[in-house]
Amino acid sequence: MTISLPIVAVLGLFVGTAGLADIQPPSDETPIERLVESLADSDSANRLEAARALEKRGPDAAEAVAALAKAIEDPEPDVRAAVARALGAIGPDAKSAVPAMIAALASDDFTTAGERVWSAIYPALGRIGPSAVPDLIVALKSS
Repeated sequence: MTISLPIVAVLGLFVGTAGLADIQPPSDETPIERLVESLADSDSANRLEAARALEKRGPDAAEAVAALAKAIEDPEPDVRAAVARALGAIGPDAKSAVPAMIAALASDDFTTAGERVWSAIYPALGRIGPSAVPDLIVALKSS
């Protein structure tokens, strides 16, 4: 008996999504403190969703900058990229995270994953604005 490819694909969808129903993305009303806590969650999907939710809050998420600066070191590249986008969405109030962002640029390797992180960090630095320039100059001189 052979199983056709479409059936295998459908079965793969069900098997591959087992457990995803447990992941509840944060709502727009989720307190920022809760999102900050989620940045340190053991589940990378929860960390990713928290970073995305903070990005949506933009400048209103400024109180999360310190936690985001720490989260830019996350082991998952997708989380690091989402964190960078969140910092960029916060804008100039995220200036204190610039050194951590520059360190993340230096630590990511020349892989597709690293490229995703870089392509999120560079525009985020631009959104933080001119206050990021002195740290960038120092980093460029030391590299």
